[in-house]
Amino acid sequence: MGKLGMIPPNKAAIRLRSRADNGRFARQAMFIGLCVTIVFLSASIVNLKRRSSSDRQKRGGDSAFDHPRAAPIQSRRGAAIGTTSSASSESESSSLFPAAAGGLPAIGAGGNSSSYRGVAMDAKGGEEEAYAYRYARTRFYPPPAEAGSDAAEGGGVEGGNEQPPMFHRLPNVLLIGAQKAGTTSVSNFLVESAACKGAILGDEPEFYSKEVQFFNDEDRYSQGLPFYSARYAHCDDGVIMLDATPNYLTCVRRIRQAYDDAGGGQADRLKVIAILREPISRELSWYNHLVYQLRKDNPPDYAFMVAKDLDKPGGQGAQVISFGQYVHEQTLALLLGPARRYDTATPPCHQDKYSEFPPCFGLYAHFLEEWFDWFDRDRVLVLSYDELVDDPDALKGRLVDFLGLDKNKTEESEFSKSANKHASSFKLNKAGCAVTQKLKATFEKPNKELYELLEKRPGPPMEQRPFPRFSDPDCEGA
Repeated sequence: MGKLGMIPPNKAAIRLRSRADNGRFARQAMFIGLCVTIVFLSASIVNLKRRSSSDRQKRGGDSAFDHPRAAPIQSRRGAAIGTTSSASSESESSSLFPAAAGGLPAIGAGGNSSSYRGVAMDAKGGEEEAYAYRYARTRFYPPPAEAGSDAAEGGGVEGGNEQPPMFHRLPNVLLIGAQKAGTTSVSNFLVESAACKGAILGDEPEFYSKEVQFFNDEDRYSQGLPFYSARYAHCDDGVIMLDATPNYLTCVRRIRQAYDDAGGGQADRLKVIAILREPISRELSWYNHLVYQLRKDNPPDYAFMVAKDLDKPGGQGAQVISFGQYVHEQTLALLLGPARRYDTATPPCHQDKYSEFPPCFGLYAHFLEEWFDWFDRDRVLVLSYDELVDDPDALKGRLVDFLGLDKNKTEESEFSKSANKHASSFKLNKAGCAVTQKLKATFEKPNKELYELLEKRPGPPMEQRPFPRFSDPDCEGA
């Protein structure tokens, strides 16, 4: 056996046992190494959490609701603000850093969300929600920098207060409406003076340069903040970037959420302008606009609100319903609801899913109160359409002061007067007195609420106070 090079049995057993021992030792060494790695990583995570907790304490807490005063605040719906259901928590976590990825949190029609930053948003909030949110956003974002400072121009540090990173640069001035209240004239004046308007990309219609219609259009909104921001990529830093979409009056929640997520503290530097027109005259002007659009060769879908026969195409020969019929079928139905009683019913216009309809826009206080809740009041300028018509220089001065424009550069700029002069024999200049009286009775209480709101919550110093009362429009016939 030895001559053939064979290993004696006793030596072979020793070799096999030695190899087994070596394998066992190797596995034990690997196990010990893995345990050491896990312990090291666990210690690192604990240390990171401690450092993060220390940083939060230095900043005063990572969330507004760490504050003992903010934590117990109760909403009108009984749930503590800052506590969410599993569904709303999922929505919350998905919207923490959406701007970095170029997206927007998913929200419902009309800009509603179950919660945002810990504040319930499924119904109109009260003073408690407003306080809690204002407190929250002062924790998440620093206060706006003074005009002319480095921080105001493009972020940076002001007095040791570092601005949050900016993910998407958005317009810094919004002209939110109301529709048929001179927004085109004011927009043209601002663009002629200093403002940079949105660019038209691709085969978009020309009117998108004035009003981007991002927040009110589901198809455009679903494309996210990069879609919106790209329209202002050509604007220089430090200039007024203007979006004059009059439909934004009803989109405050979406706008606040988007500007927070865009970063850079842009929500706290945003300036908002609203022009209010006597609501009956505004409603008549909107009706004339619908008639004008319906008589085009390819009318938009919304123009068929005034079509007598929905099955027939538009065009010059299109038949339209009367203003009285339009008011009965559209305006009053939305403003008053089936019960036709403003005091006791819940009008459809007060339900968010209907608020995008133009007949609802005349409920100015209903929407402006939310703007005052979600944005600093001194950054929302409310103007009068009557002053635009009767004393345009005075209104120009208010805009110059509010936006910090160079008066020398605006002296030659004038408000255009051709925005709504559609030459048409079908244009109705005065409504019948009977329908005017119905609308007057309908808007009497909402108008009073507007005056009280503006008196109770005054705006920037250049705003009219008291806000001028609307004059009753002229009427004719029955």
